[in-house]
Amino acid sequence: GIYINNPAVKMKLNIPETIDSKIFTADNIPSDTEQIMFFDIPVSFELFSKIIKITNAKIIHLMNFLPSEITTDSFILKLSGMLKYALSNLNGIVNIQRASKALSVDEDTIDCALNLFWDSEMIDLERKDDENYVISYLHPVELSKIKNAGVYTDLETHINSINAFKTFYLNSPVEEIKSYAIC
Repeated sequence: GIYINNPAVKMKLNIPETIDSKIFTADNIPSDTEQIMFFDIPVSFELFSKIIKITNAKIIHLMNFLPSEITTDSFILKLSGMLKYALSNLNGIVNIQRASKALSVDEDTIDCALNLFWDSEMIDLERKDDENYVISYLHPVELSKIKNAGVYTDLETHINSINAFKTFYLNSPVEEIKSYAIC
């Protein structure tokens, strides 16, 4: 099996069709897979461990493809671009799962960020269902205004947690990673 959650990673890898069926995401983890290649770094210890447990993989390949630390400011700017696109092309509908995959974060981080935009009065936010929000833009993104909102520290906490796992994943000895994965 090949773990790739972010569609951009899949496009950059240019994977042949014969292997395409082996790719899985956090939403469709296969059971009883002998080997896993992680081309995308899971967003947390919990997800990484969950993948190992469900697949029951005996061999794990930790690839180092597109490792990048997420900064809160760049995350906010990328998400705001996605919100503009959703507003212009998707009737304001923002799919949480799709956004989380594209930005390499978990769904809680997207929820937190959307609440931050709403709290900063930059969007009008309404929950459509479990998977989607409907937004309407009120103002362009002002980082200084967002940083003063109370929810900003919550977003930083989410992003710091994701970055901590990425750092652990990229810099720890395999035995230490193994001890966390098999608990």
